Amino acid sequence: MGSDRRPRWAPPGLTGGLAAGLALALVAGSACKDSDGEREDLQAAAGAMLGSDKQGELSEQEAEARAERQRRFQARKQSEAERDAALAAIAAEVVRVPEPPPKDLATACDALVDSYADWMRAIYFDDDRAQLEFFDSKKKNLGEVRGSCAKLSHPATAGCMVAVIEAVSAEDYPEDKRKLIQAQPDALFKACAAKTGD
Repeated sequence: MGSDRRPRWAPPGLTGGLAAGLALALVAGSACKDSDGEREDLQAAAGAMLGSDKQGELSEQEAEARAERQRRFQARKQSEAERDAALAAIAAEVVRVPEPPPKDLATACDALVDSYADWMRAIYFDDDRAQLEFFDSKKKNLGEVRGSCAKLSHPATAGCMVAVIEAVSAEDYPEDKRKLIQAQPDALFKACAAKTGD
């Protein structure tokens, strides 16, 4: 009898979550009271049910952590949007179908394979590891490039990719733009495929 400390109005199955809800309802209801003393009494009672000091601190910490996660998420989304806009601007500059387009896919793929090493040097200009991994297995890697090219539907797509490589591997092409491309190296090639309907 002495061990049961539930208030008489609380049913035996009252859970912590329900108790918390009732305590918060008491606090909210206290705003309707005229007497400050009654309001403080109700808030104190609610705090006692919730263990107010620790719970309040934890809730503030959780709220701060949630706000910080939201800020980081928004900053990342903003950064991604800026990067995507910059890549779209680069694509507008360099993605073009050559005139006349390559006469057949085999010829276009030969040109792509021949120029692909220039792409690796240009885009990974500051990444020795990426270059070493490519050039240490150059024959195998170029075989994969040829295999991917052979699956294209239009020779113009491969011709566009070659034009992209020629543009970004030019000596005067800005390194800051190359660095942007490095973050999403397939973006310009995908833009070629989109342009030709591949």
